[in-house]
Amino acid sequence: MYRVLSIEDEPTVQKSVEYMIKEFTNIDQAFSLEEGRAFLDKGTDYDIILLDISLPDGNGVDFFTEINNDPKVCSTFRGDVIFLTGNSEVSTLEQSFDMGAIDFIRKPFVPMEFKARVKAAVKRAAQKKEDHSSLKLGSMNLDINTSAVTLSGGSAMQPFTPKEFKILWMLAKNYGNSLKRDHIMKEVWNITVSSRTIDAHISKLRGKMTDAGLNEFTIKGVYGDGYKLVKV
Repeated sequence: MYRVLSIEDEPTVQKSVEYMIKEFTNIDQAFSLEEGRAFLDKGTDYDIILLDISLPDGNGVDFFTEINNDPKVCSTFRGDVIFLTGNSEVSTLEQSFDMGAIDFIRKPFVPMEFKARVKAAVKRAAQKKEDHSSLKLGSMNLDINTSAVTLSGGSAMQPFTPKEFKILWMLAKNYGNSLKRDHIMKEVWNITVSSRTIDAHISKLRGKMTDAGLNEFTIKGVYGDGYKLVKV
C-alpha cells in the first residue's frame, strides 16, 4: 500500500478523497497546516502529499515552500506534492511548480480522473525510491534516499529541493551527455513547464555547487539542446 498525506480542511472533501483512493493507499488526514506539519515531523516518508491551497491557518503554496526548504522534512519526505485547488486559484501555482510540485487537481473532483491521477503519481514516487539509491561521480556522492549530496571527506552540500536533486541525479547519471529540456521536463515534472522554470533550477544548482567549493564539475548549457554535466 502507498502512503498518502491529505491536507484539506473540508471533512466532506477528505471523506471523498479517502473513498476514492483507499483501495491502494494508507492515508493520513490533516485538517490544517499545523496538523499536516505534525504528521511530517513524525518522519513518515509519504509517497505523495495532497495539499489544499486555502486552509484556515494559511496558504498551501506558502506551506509547500516552507517544508521544501526545511532540511529535516527533506531528509525524510522523498515523495511528491499534488495541489487540490479551485479554478480561481490555479494562477497562484507557478511558484509551487518552480519549487517542485508535480501536479494540481481541480475541485470538484471527477472521481475516475482523481483516482487515476493519484494512482499514477504514487506509483511514480514509489518507483523513484526503488531505483538505485546512490551514485558516485568524482568527489560527489549522491544519495537518492535522502536527496543529499556529500563530497569526499564527508562535507555535505546545501540541502536540495526534490526537483533540484532529480535534475542533478539525471545529469550525473548521464555525465558528459547532453539532456534536452523536454526530457528533463518529462522526467522531473511530468507536466509542461516553461524553459524559464528549468533554467532557474539549473541556476540554483550551479550556485550550490559553487558555494560548496565543488570546482570539479560544472553544468554546461548546450545551445539549442539542453544541459550536461562536465569536468571544469
